Amino acid sequence: MTTPHPSRFFASGLHPTATLADLRAWVDAQSGLSADQRRDRLSAIHTVARWLRRDAGEIMASPAHVRERLKGLNLAAVGTSQRNWENVLSRLRRAQMDAGLSAMPGRSEIPLTPDWAALTILLKEKVSRLPLCRFARWCGARGMGPDQVTLETFDAYLADLRTSELKKDPRRVHKLLCQSWNKASRGLASWPGLIVEVPDYRNTYLVDWARFPPSLKAEIDAYLASRAAPDPFGEGARPIKPSTVALRSSQLHEYVSALVHRGRDPMTLRGLADLVEVDTVKKALRFFMGRSKAGKPVHASNVAWMIKVLAHHWVKVDETHLALLKAMCKALAPAPGMVEKVRGKLRPFDDPANVRALVTLPQRLLAKTKGGKTPRNRAVEVQIDLMMEILLMIPMRVGDLSRLDLVRHIRRSRGGKVVHISIPAAESKSEDPLEALLPPSAVQLLDLYLRDHRPLLLTAPNDALFPGRGGRPKSSSCMAVQIKECIHRETGLDVNVHLFRHIAAKLILEAYPGAYAMVQQILNHKRLATTTGAYCGTEKAANFRHFDDHILKLRAEPPPPGFRPPGKGKGR
Repeated sequence: MTTPHPSRFFASGLHPTATLADLRAWVDAQSGLSADQRRDRLSAIHTVARWLRRDAGEIMASPAHVRERLKGLNLAAVGTSQRNWENVLSRLRRAQMDAGLSAMPGRSEIPLTPDWAALTILLKEKVSRLPLCRFARWCGARGMGPDQVTLETFDAYLADLRTSELKKDPRRVHKLLCQSWNKASRGLASWPGLIVEVPDYRNTYLVDWARFPPSLKAEIDAYLASRAAPDPFGEGARPIKPSTVALRSSQLHEYVSALVHRGRDPMTLRGLADLVEVDTVKKALRFFMGRSKAGKPVHASNVAWMIKVLAHHWVKVDETHLALLKAMCKALAPAPGMVEKVRGKLRPFDDPANVRALVTLPQRLLAKTKGGKTPRNRAVEVQIDLMMEILLMIPMRVGDLSRLDLVRHIRRSRGGKVVHISIPAAESKSEDPLEALLPPSAVQLLDLYLRDHRPLLLTAPNDALFPGRGGRPKSSSCMAVQIKECIHRETGLDVNVHLFRHIAAKLILEAYPGAYAMVQQILNHKRLATTTGAYCGTEKAANFRHFDDHILKLRAEPPPPGFRPPGKGKGR
């Protein structure tokens, strides 16, 4: 039996600084556990240490520490299923509770007290019942009835969540509790009438427009209107799309808010000319740089470029002033190539098994038996299959995917077996038309979806390939969530919808090193420089593999006749 650290092993439990090795020894020493309970908890400790690729003695056993260490992992990286992941963490959590490392009671450990049980039985919605029942058990374990709950109780609960929660983000759990509590307080007469403030954990810094002179917002609106519909015979900046107008509006709001946070009186910002002064720009950019861990944050670079365009085409600053703004843009320009965050998301696809798991997912899902599913739920699943199939074959932007229209964008041959997806230049971000042929397997899935499943998803007549509510297309944000959750559930891979484009570039450049023109065409980039700037070096791992294969081939070749390795001769 493993000997625990003497300073961390107590009759009442483990010290907060105990390691997984100490927890393993604690579990092994408990005489009240059955053989199955002991085996399951020891196995969970061993499995988590293996996932983290560390010795159990190097990992603190506290739930908060383990939770933070597990954040960087996904199911594919550790080679397990979602169900096994949940089971392992549940068994580890039980071991942590037994050892006094967790203050959050589980359903099987502490029953609801009678007063809490009488209240929670009135809850009909599962989404509200689960967080409130957990909170009720926590209160009951502390001898606290419903009428004794105060605002400070929610603060204490959050503090315990931070130290005891193993699987989920404590802030999200706390926020859901506050929302559920308020809903019950307003909807149930017998529920305590206390209303709590729902926390907003977004790291927001926006300052309300009401604090700025009206003239500033009026000129910003005029500037954005001019960018959306410029004079076709003028010499201003090229027109931008509505989505880009919304982005520039958001960036300008962030920019003026940054100035306020850096000490600028908002009432002194009367117009756009006040925003482009050199010292003012430096002050705002330093704010953005201070919020980022990166040396050259992309957001600061984008804001600098936006201000330079505004100064040049709207304020019309002189050449000396413009040169200083251009120098700032150059100083903040990110290094060419892919950012580390995206590189990290692409690393699992150096494993051919993960590539295969993704590219075969639509067909595998379609072939699975969907026992117990309602026709509409089955239709949603087939819809997600088709979304992923299109993204794999034509890695378009999710906004374009959500806007696909059966009349404007789906083109069929006379026999109907040849199908093109055609997006005109006016609807494309790059202002180049997108024209792509769907392979036969994708056409079969499309036809199945249109015939059997799309009609079940229509709430009002419309021509959207992926209909949403109220006769509108399904939102891109809803698509993004559904696709990401489906991939994670079925493969364990962490793939957002935009990563499909990066994966496409990676696979192309690994199969055809240097084929940046092919990547440009498939991703529909307007300029080749955009493609090379983003993906230069993506095929580096493949090039190393080719080089390694060459070295291994040289090793395997038989030596030439009479070959003697160089070295010291006899007698030396």
